[in-house]
Amino acid sequence: MRKLHVVSPNEIFVASGEYRYWRNDVALGISEKFTIHQLDGGAYLYRVDEDGRDEDGLTILSEALISPELQFERFNVQSHNAKDDGLQNFKADYTFNADYVQIGRRVDNNEREYDEFPLIYDCEIYIKQTLYMGLTIKNILANEGKSQVFAPQLLSTDENLVQKIVVKEREPEQLKVGRKTIDTRKFQIADDVFYWLDALYIPVQREYIHDGVTYQVKVANYAHR
Repeated sequence: MRKLHVVSPNEIFVASGEYRYWRNDVALGISEKFTIHQLDGGAYLYRVDEDGRDEDGLTILSEALISPELQFERFNVQSHNAKDDGLQNFKADYTFNADYVQIGRRVDNNEREYDEFPLIYDCEIYIKQTLYMGLTIKNILANEGKSQVFAPQLLSTDENLVQKIVVKEREPEQLKVGRKTIDTRKFQIADDVFYWLDALYIPVQREYIHDGVTYQVKVANYAHR
């Protein structure tokens, strides 16, 4: 697994795994490997290596610092697509405050740009990689199941967005993950977008429909302390 920063000796292992993608039950050449480690003081580091080099060519490495209360404090991302001449090297760092986000970003070899983005009161963070969505759902549930969310850029072609998400809990389900059966809570965040979370608020499955095509994301090689 590739990382933006190596795991330091003082980090304690919490969980690791790999998300694999299917389109209409056909496996895609995309994976998201992840690790979660705990730091002194109780904060967490989430790391994700999204690798689509065998599919669309896109690769995204990210890292998030999560508070002991499971709130986003910092997010770093780096993306590139060797198969797309229009998608440039992109790096960005986000520092989250109560009412604004500090942003530093760089595209290719251009100078680094700095910006501040205002946040609506009680706005949650929505990072569009599977692992982080578990935290977003947890935090929205604590806000009566609906919230404005801020979505950071992951690519040089993206925009920072604020949008509204409503989380609805459905009937719990048991899912088979490897040789284990896991009790999960099922959530719906749009007409056709569903997440299944385990007791650690880690997504073990995701399903959505896009242009009439069904996509599934399932965790594999999942381990936790």
